[in-house]
Amino acid sequence: MPNWVYTKDYYKDLILNKACSSNPPFYYIPKKRYTYWTPPWLHSSQFGVSTSPFPSFWYIHCGKHTEKVKGWLESNASDSMMFAGGVQDLPNEVRAAFDPNKKVHER
Repeated sequence: MPNWVYTKDYYKDLILNKACSSNPPFYYIPKKRYTYWTPPWLHSSQFGVSTSPFPSFWYIHCGKHTEKVKGWLESNASDSMMFAGGVQDLPNEVRAAFDPNKKVHER
């Protein structure tokens, strides 16, 4: 999903509700930014256009099985992925631009 979803009130309400509070979601993040292809019929190129309008990553919640799935993914993780146990653990490079916890690097 897009990186900014976790900042939305509807998402915060969802993860704080009774169904998610005992097994909150975790995040599986590609170390290399995903690239998407715009279909050729949406622009003038015959082959499609590569785009990466925002960082995206996996938001994973499996109900009562969340911890088991997380454990399995951690033990079988690819070198191209990393984990965040909660929103507070998201790496700075994938945080939404308007996230108050994003560290801004001054030039």
